[in-house]
Amino acid sequence: MHQLTLRGTPTQMGEQHGAIMAKVEPQLPPTTPQMMAFAEACEKLVLQYTPAIVEEMRAFADAAQLPYDALQSMMLAMPVQQNVPSCSVVAVMPERCADGKLLVGRNYDFTYGISWDAATMYTTYPVDGHAHIGNSDIWIGREDGLNDAGLFVAISATFLPGVQAGIPFWYIVRHLLEYCTTVDEALTWIQSIPHSQSRNYMLADATRAVVVEASVEGVYVREPEDGMLVMTNHPTHPALAARNPFRPHDSPIRYDRLRALRPSDDGGVTLDDMKAALNDRVNCVCAHGTVFDQPFGTIWSVIARPEDRHLAIAQGTGDNKGTMTYRDHEI
Repeated sequence: MHQLTLRGTPTQMGEQHGAIMAKVEPQLPPTTPQMMAFAEACEKLVLQYTPAIVEEMRAFADAAQLPYDALQSMMLAMPVQQNVPSCSVVAVMPERCADGKLLVGRNYDFTYGISWDAATMYTTYPVDGHAHIGNSDIWIGREDGLNDAGLFVAISATFLPGVQAGIPFWYIVRHLLEYCTTVDEALTWIQSIPHSQSRNYMLADATRAVVVEASVEGVYVREPEDGMLVMTNHPTHPALAARNPFRPHDSPIRYDRLRALRPSDDGGVTLDDMKAALNDRVNCVCAHGTVFDQPFGTIWSVIARPEDRHLAIAQGTGDNKGTMTYRDHEI
């Protein structure tokens, strides 16, 4: 898993990142007039709700020596629905934890051919936002992370119908990490924006956790039950569950496994209990297999303690053997 540190204004961070990518001469996927038109419509909305992203994206393209219209299409016009089961997240509330501090566990799963070599841990120090550690397999965006205010954010895929001009999920996560301090602040922003497609979002700070089930038709919020909160790849809010046309067969298995997370002794849930749950292959939480004839599995795993501004991050094993090895990080 690559590690990269970025500092400064959006332009400066885009230049730093782009200069690194220029050395490997990245190739962008082909675009079409339809994709370019959709990307331009999305960019107008990104400029309205989180303009720093566009500033960074333009600086990245220049420094990486990439045509901006092709980069724009890749970053803004690729929110296509793919029925790929991916990602499991669980938040254990303070009253259920051994040390009385909220604990979050998250596995990011995708096809190895797309994500394994691209997986990167970004440590980001923006001049006008929160410092944060975040992980991603796509440039500029983030798919999970923790900021210096103690706000944790992570996504998981859902498959509700509809794609519209809006903000892609990887930029939503990036904005929340950079500009929001608490779950309440994050909720206010995420409920105000147009979403380009359906996604679940786990938002957690030292005392509160919620799941946001977002779609092109509306945004719904779930609260913990019995001190536990889980999201996998199917909506469970009553307003959305009945409209879901596709549910990966293992999504409810993973959901139930994490909902049933219990301490290994008479105390509360510990870090070791969380690691064991995230490494559970029997119940598919640690994914390894084949999807669309492509090798697929857990790319990285994260355990967050928002109150302590602490992340333990492990790259997935890449096979069906062994235990993920976590490294500690603080922001």
